[in-house]
Amino acid sequence: MTKVLSVVIDNHIGGIQNRLLGLGNGLNELGVQYLFLAPYGEGDFTNIAKKSGFKVYQASIHTPKQFNSLNNIFNNFLWIIKFPLGIMETIKIIYREDIDIVHVNGLLALHAALAAKITRTPLVWHLISTIYPSYLVKILRPFYRRCSDRIVFVAYNTIEYYLNNNKYNNIKVIYEPVDLNFFNRDLISKFIQDEEKHKLDLNENINIIGFVGNINPQKGLENFVDVAYKLLNINKKLKFVIVGNASKENSKYLTKIKDKIHFLEMDDDIIFTGKVTDLRKILSIMDIFLMTSISEGTPVVILEAMAMEIPVIAPNVGGISEQILDGKTGFVIPPSNNDATLMALQVLLSNTELRDEMGKAGRERAGALFSLQKCIKSHYDLYSHLVKRE
Repeated sequence: MTKVLSVVIDNHIGGIQNRLLGLGNGLNELGVQYLFLAPYGEGDFTNIAKKSGFKVYQASIHTPKQFNSLNNIFNNFLWIIKFPLGIMETIKIIYREDIDIVHVNGLLALHAALAAKITRTPLVWHLISTIYPSYLVKILRPFYRRCSDRIVFVAYNTIEYYLNNNKYNNIKVIYEPVDLNFFNRDLISKFIQDEEKHKLDLNENINIIGFVGNINPQKGLENFVDVAYKLLNINKKLKFVIVGNASKENSKYLTKIKDKIHFLEMDDDIIFTGKVTDLRKILSIMDIFLMTSISEGTPVVILEAMAMEIPVIAPNVGGISEQILDGKTGFVIPPSNNDATLMALQVLLSNTELRDEMGKAGRERAGALFSLQKCIKSHYDLYSHLVKRE
């Protein structure tokens, strides 16, 4: 059994964490055991992983914060002081569990990367999002290039962002996956859909435009609200649904968005659901999935919407243009271009047949390129190569 220590730098459940849980179950059947390492603190990833049968460790591997408050400056001071502790804690886990491969997820997974280097454990560095300022990527570029035995990217469009046209042989692109057996519209009955609409007080004769994700500034929800305001002045038979939570550090951002909605007198038009237990139910009642992010990697929720046969409108950031086939499964629009977003929404709202065609094409594309089985196989091949090389 090959042991892989899979490291996350955020203890909240999101696309990365859900991907790892899905991979862990599939890889275990192929002789690869996932053990998880997450930071101390709030978030429910560790609890969910433990309940799912995984061995989970926590350590002082937090990431630094932005220097935008006294509290964050103090936390960053503590981060510097505790940095060696996080490395030592990770080294102990590597030795205790006799880890074969360390797989870190995210640019700032520095503690575990250094621990892998010190213990001479093969290191896979998974680079995902494009949210980081260019100067930070430039500073860390020599580090992840020299430390990694293999760098994994979530899309071809993100390679230049991280490597800046520098040639590097040990790279691999593995798309984020979706479980098509789970995200399947046929599993959600009309009764369940009606129940979901009733719970949210949604009328049967309206179109529903939805967003799903952790609520933070990168999601560009100001643009979501602005587009909703413009569209409602044209088409009153609409409701907008925002699904997801804001972490404690993003609570002010959520308040800012809600204040904007209240100022525009749209409290009855935009519904916040918070966290949901079964995402399929609320996806099944959406007519269009809308994302207005200003930075992304390859959002798994786009694939989940495609698997549920929903046309997707999303900005051309990160690897989104590799997920959505523009004009076939949805529309890829310039980031923060509300006029282009509005136009795409109007096209889909005026053509039910086109929405259905795009939805079906989206599920087909998800199955062809982004299936969970394909992702499991890619990870298995990667780990097998590294173990054999040892």
